[in-house]
Amino acid sequence: MAFFKRGGKGKVIVDGTSLAHPSINKLAIEIRNLLRTKPIVARQLKTLLIRSDQQGNAVWQLYVKDKIENLISDDEAKLLSAAGGEIIYSDPKSPASRITERLNKFGDTTLSDTILGVAFNYACEGFFQVNIPVYEKALRAI
Repeated sequence: MAFFKRGGKGKVIVDGTSLAHPSINKLAIEIRNLLRTKPIVARQLKTLLIRSDQQGNAVWQLYVKDKIENLISDDEAKLLSAAGGEIIYSDPKSPASRITERLNKFGDTTLSDTILGVAFNYACEGFFQVNIPVYEKALRAI
């Protein structure tokens, strides 16, 4: 896991962050450790996106620059502490982590939260406010 250095291409390696739900930190380490067992190099990978709902249910998307067959098996995915995940091919010519092709899907990748008494379901890649109390405060002000 790492944060990008401001104004450059470098990264600062971290073991976790207090900004994320503990389930996100745990899952990130699990996926990192799993990927370390694979015959791949870092340049084949683009982004690991992990999100969780307010209950700590986490989902993940691994964006890759190469179409790698069987990068993570169903059995390996089931061992992760996630409700679900996906491996996504993302055009290597684009610097953005955008979905070009969904290569594999494991489990349920939809998250759910309740905002001001209304249930919302959202995808891992969808833009949705992570800090629910702050989002509720903003909605009340609107």
